[in-house]
Amino acid sequence: MNKIVLVLCLVTVSLFQYSCKQEEIIPYKDEKPTQVETLAVEIINSEQVVLTAAVTYLNAQAKVVDHGFDVEYYDASGKRGVHNFSLGKDAQPGKIRFPLTGEWKVAADRGISYTYYLRTEQDTTRGNILNYSKDYANPFSIHPNQEFKVYGGEKITLKGSFEDIKGKYNLVIDINTNTSVTVPFDITDNNSSLQLTLPLGISANKVALYLTPITNNGSYPHKHYLIEVDILGKLNPPSNYTLSWIESLQLQPSSDSPTYPYFQVIIGNRMARYESYISIRDYINASEGDSYRLGYYNGRDTVIFPHKLQILRPDPTNIGFIENRIHPHSSAHLKNIGFNNIFGEVSYQFGSQAVQVRSNNQGIMSFSIGNMAEGEYPITIISNSYTISSQTTLRVEKLVATRIDQQNTAMGSEVTIYGNFINGKFYNVIFEENIEYGIAATDGQLRFTIPKLSAGKHKLSIGYFNNEYGEQHIVPTALSIDVALAQYTGFSPKKGQPGSMVTLKGKSLAFATVFFGDTFVFAYRMNPSGDEVQIEVPRYAQPGKYKISAQVFAHWMQVDDVFEVVNP
Repeated sequence: MNKIVLVLCLVTVSLFQYSCKQEEIIPYKDEKPTQVETLAVEIINSEQVVLTAAVTYLNAQAKVVDHGFDVEYYDASGKRGVHNFSLGKDAQPGKIRFPLTGEWKVAADRGISYTYYLRTEQDTTRGNILNYSKDYANPFSIHPNQEFKVYGGEKITLKGSFEDIKGKYNLVIDINTNTSVTVPFDITDNNSSLQLTLPLGISANKVALYLTPITNNGSYPHKHYLIEVDILGKLNPPSNYTLSWIESLQLQPSSDSPTYPYFQVIIGNRMARYESYISIRDYINASEGDSYRLGYYNGRDTVIFPHKLQILRPDPTNIGFIENRIHPHSSAHLKNIGFNNIFGEVSYQFGSQAVQVRSNNQGIMSFSIGNMAEGEYPITIISNSYTISSQTTLRVEKLVATRIDQQNTAMGSEVTIYGNFINGKFYNVIFEENIEYGIAATDGQLRFTIPKLSAGKHKLSIGYFNNEYGEQHIVPTALSIDVALAQYTGFSPKKGQPGSMVTLKGKSLAFATVFFGDTFVFAYRMNPSGDEVQIEVPRYAQPGKYKISAQVFAHWMQVDDVFEVVNP
């Protein structure tokens, strides 16, 4: 029994060890760099000057090998020198103090430049370089890491040590090289706070604050630098919150903003660099909708305007149709709308039929329909943000040819067809043997002349093209026309040279094919009816006698006379 227990224990221990080996431990790695800052000197007494600095962040993996101060000085003879004051390896986050005494106190009083450094096995981090001299030593000290971004009229509270300042110094704000202003200030909190209110209407983006001693001897006072302040601006809301997606957003700074303020404009969830004109198409996406929050960030505050930016939608009260009515299997054109009004992907319906809308090079939008029942229908635009239907409708009418008016049966004679033809639309009159293309409708009528057809009765159909696809839709009718047989009665003169002209007479000869002997010759129409034509005797014709014949489809026509070709 004891052996069994021992074996079980060993198995359990082995499994536990195996499972422990499988656990992955990811060591922590501090990626943030070490940060230090050189601070102003602290004058403790007449015997020493204390250099100060701060380690504001020490990287967790950093191994310090040295830290201290590098001091640039001048000896009594004016010779320049540099000295390193090493403080060893024990550097910790917080404030660092190092006193200069004896001859180094004397050197410091003459004037020094100094900087704090912290050296690790990987690199060396240095603070800013500061200057000190006894004659121009600041009568105050400023706590580090104070940053001010304020509006004109706001109060500033600066932390530090400000003993013996009040009543002895003026506070001056340098706005630019030529302009400065003196402002009142207060020392509070046991001389640890300096408070002032920034004036309104400062045009500069940044201003520097100084303390200058109050003097009456006319000498130019020394300026003791306090801090630099960023002046914030404000943007006025837009005059119009509704814009087309291709337009530019215009935002103007308020009158009390700096001349060149810093802004990031907020459009939805995106930030745009401020410019007088911002192309909104670069910052909007139709998949996110068509209204966006609008505001700005000025370096300190995020301001959202009270209304959203609305991308312009099509106006259902304004959308119309160029045509008054259309036939099935044809196209229609929209007015008072363009792709500038369409943001993102949309679909279209005419009535309940899905249609594709296109735009020509003049920006006119059009669509084609298939076979639709007669009725009046709006155009509907559907996006992921809205569904809009035009208040104006377009009527669909099936083409109906009602009657025909034919005064003459000869080819070339005028025929009128009556029906619900659309004014200005082009139709084709289709016969089995021929087609008359491109007849413009006027007042519900089609007027055309009888084309080349064989004699007899001919049924006709009406066709029209879909302008979008170039496909012809043909509508059969119960209408027909009668066509008379072409006639050829004679010619003159009966004799002539090669190249001379011969006139043929008859009925509908202009629609016939003419042959001089066995040679085809071109026939010139001589009158509107087409009853007379002229031909030219072939220039290569040899002297002799020739038959002149004419043909309309299978109908051949000849006369008994012959034409004699003579030599020139």
